[in-house]
Amino acid sequence: EEDKLKKMKYKTAVTMNRRSYVGNVQVTDSADKATVYSDRVYKSEPNMPDIYTENGYVDVAINDGESITALASFGDILLQFKERTLYLINCTQEIEYLEDTSKFRGVWGQGAVCETDEGIVWVNKYGLFLFNGKEIIPLIDNKIDSENWGGTNAIIGSKPLVGYAPLDRSVLVVGDADNASKGYTFSMRSKGFAHITGASGGNLFTNDMTNLVSSNTGVLSWYDASGSTDHVTEKKWDNAIGDVYIDIKSRDQDFKDPARRKMVKNIYLTYQVSHLSMSGT
Repeated sequence: EEDKLKKMKYKTAVTMNRRSYVGNVQVTDSADKATVYSDRVYKSEPNMPDIYTENGYVDVAINDGESITALASFGDILLQFKERTLYLINCTQEIEYLEDTSKFRGVWGQGAVCETDEGIVWVNKYGLFLFNGKEIIPLIDNKIDSENWGGTNAIIGSKPLVGYAPLDRSVLVVGDADNASKGYTFSMRSKGFAHITGASGGNLFTNDMTNLVSSNTGVLSWYDASGSTDHVTEKKWDNAIGDVYIDIKSRDQDFKDPARRKMVKNIYLTYQVSHLSMSGT
């Protein structure tokens, strides 16, 4: 009883294995002393998600110059995100231990991480990634040029958002939560991307946005600042209605022999299109 912490504040949290895990915390002890641990995860007592103790914490990488920005879980694996690095923590035993470290797989905040039926998906300027419980899969490889994703011609800004629409099994990627931006949709069925823009190729998302949330009815929604100055407006992600035109781009085709001249007589293109989406109120 004397080990219980008096007060706990945290920036991110997740529940798994009958415990709650909280990261980037401010701890207030019995003497009313507040201490900030930006790279520490505390875990609650079993079946008591609001009870934390002085020694009930998980340290896998401390004093590395990064702070914990988001937490997620899949199976018995806790995903601890920092600004630049992702740590996979195995929680199958009484004592958690570090299973893997992935550089350049961190996120800016919880809004850049979402749950899907195949695993945890997150976005940063290096790509869109899926953890399926066994491995981390880079989803943009061989599909979107890195320069068009987070490079010189970047769609992805400093605070991208990601959300999952379970009805059509698609992932929505918003370029930047704090600035006008374009985005992408990714189909979990076809494993293909669609670049989404507003009218005449302009920005589709034009106002500051909250994180994306999937409701119990399967609708993906958010709030933004498009209303008056004293309130925000709810927006929902709906399937496109009417004709949808697509622009298909492929990589340079050299038939694995760029030095030899070829003559191409016929080209057969096979493609699969999932539901594209547009923003609506």
